[in-house]
Amino acid sequence: MSLIKTQFYTIVRDGGKMIAQKQNGWTDNNFNYYENKSDNQWYAIEPLTGLSICSSYSRKAVVELANSEKIQKKLED
Repeated sequence: MSLIKTQFYTIVRDGGKMIAQKQNGWTDNNFNYYENKSDNQWYAIEPLTGLSICSSYSRKAVVELANSEKIQKKLED
C-alpha cells in the first residue's frame, strides 16, 4: 500500500475545548496518518470526522492496524 503526503484536519482537545487542528501527514485514501511527536505515537484519522481510530508506535504499524479486519469491524458497528 503506497502512501501520499497530504495535509488534513484532526479534532483535538485544547484546554477543554474541541478544535480542528491542521496536520501534515500521509494518506492511503482510506485514512489519514500523522505522527504526534509529543507522545511518539502515529495516529490514524478517519477523514470524514477528523477523529482518531487507532494509534501505534510506527507509521507502518498504524497503517496495518487501521486497515485490519478488527478496526474495520469496529467502524462498521
